[in-house]
Amino acid sequence: MKQLLEDCPFCASQQLQIVQGLLSQRVVCTICSAQGSRQRDALQAVNAWNRISHELQLTRRIETRKMVRELGGLRN
Repeated sequence: MKQLLEDCPFCASQQLQIVQGLLSQRVVCTICSAQGSRQRDALQAVNAWNRISHELQLTRRIETRKMVRELGGLRN
């Protein structure tokens, strides 16, 4: 089963690669150079990358909703 990488949470690029180090692997965006955490294997690196991508997307949605509420409150 092929594990799919989420887009880069910083630049939305799909230009991602798994870089292998001496004892670890991580996902790197070739556009903005964002890097995932170092993990023991590729599957763990992909899972860590996808987790942070989802967390950042959720955080942005929450912040956007707060801003919309605040701006809506200014109109009243």
